[in-house]
Amino acid sequence: MSAVDVSIVVVNYNTARLLDEMFAAINATADDLVLQTIVVDNGSRDGSAEFIRSHYPNVELIENSVNVGFGRANNQAIPLLRGRY
Repeated sequence: MSAVDVSIVVVNYNTARLLDEMFAAINATADDLVLQTIVVDNGSRDGSAEFIRSHYPNVELIENSVNVGFGRANNQAIPLLRGRY
């Protein structure tokens, strides 16, 4: 497995309609960096988690059953971070 250059944590809540655009922007600027992308879904009810699982299988997904807030959701990703930055 390649060393990860940058870990990206995204907290999502009911923004499935924006995910394609966000992932496209990330990929367009990655150049030759090895990225780790973690999405913490905060209890979305718009199909966000299902969308990520089916369209972005390389994204690490943490699914919360309820909205735990932005800070706590970010903290959930900390143990998974592997990036240099």
